[in-house]
Amino acid sequence: MEHPRPRGARFAFLLAAPILAAGLVGCGVLDSGPPAVHRLDVALPEPPASWACLPDLRFELRWRDAAGLERSSDASPGSRVQIEVKRGRPQAILALPAPCSRGMEPMEPMEPAGALYPEALEATDSDALSLDWPGGYAASIALDLESAGLDPWAYDLSRLAAEGLARSGDPWLLPALEAARRLAEGSFRADAFRERSRSAVVLPGPGPWAPESPFAAAPLGSGEGPLAMLPEGLSRFVGPAGELLVSVDAEGNATCLIRSAVLPAAPLQAIPKSARGSAYRVRRRSRRSPAAGLFFSRSAARAAPPGYSRTLHTRA
Repeated sequence: MEHPRPRGARFAFLLAAPILAAGLVGCGVLDSGPPAVHRLDVALPEPPASWACLPDLRFELRWRDAAGLERSSDASPGSRVQIEVKRGRPQAILALPAPCSRGMEPMEPMEPAGALYPEALEATDSDALSLDWPGGYAASIALDLESAGLDPWAYDLSRLAAEGLARSGDPWLLPALEAARRLAEGSFRADAFRERSRSAVVLPGPGPWAPESPFAAAPLGSGEGPLAMLPEGLSRFVGPAGELLVSVDAEGNATCLIRSAVLPAAPLQAIPKSARGSAYRVRRRSRRSPAAGLFFSRSAARAAPPGYSRTLHTRA
């Protein structure tokens, strides 16, 4: 004779079943789908040839972990770093080149390398993520759009970076923040990456100088000193002994501001670089302090801030 199972025992089993299933999933006995954490093997790029004068260059790798928290790690060029992110959640990953100068406070990073996750993995279908310089431009625009409350994944930013590189040779001639602003306003046009006229400028010493953009050519040697072909606007260079800001006007005349190890330290944000190659006023947020904003007009470069020496150069 079969005895009926007590109703209380059946009810207790129903309550315990979800807990038991969760434990089995956690132990790997039951598989409810792909894991939430994606472990990536991130490859840092080698510096471009134009940065050969910066042998002590380091990278600051930045990403968001599986919990959405901002993380960073110091890395050397050409190295690999293992990180964890939330699987499939889009994010911009940056590697900020940090130049080192003797006797100076840390300088603002140069233009970064980067990648858009998970887009950059779609072609390889692997866990190896290679950061590159066009990806740094695309990732920077994505972060600027995101910080403004916009959805960066609504735009094909990888294609935009490739278009900028193909049209002008250096997409950073249009600052990432300005590209983001034009995208947000719906006013972006492909001719924003047109090649600009350039002026020959003899850079002052002490050198050598590396251009801030990884796509820009290194200054050439000349009898008068390092010679750089620069567009109208503001350009930044970095060297072992300091950094150099060069403002070129419409006539090709240049004003050079040098911050060297022998001068008192001053924040680079005193003259932001985001107005390079343009006459409009642009709000710039430092990558070191996203909340800080400054406005720049070319007239601001006429007075040297504390920590900089000022020299005037005409077209070579």
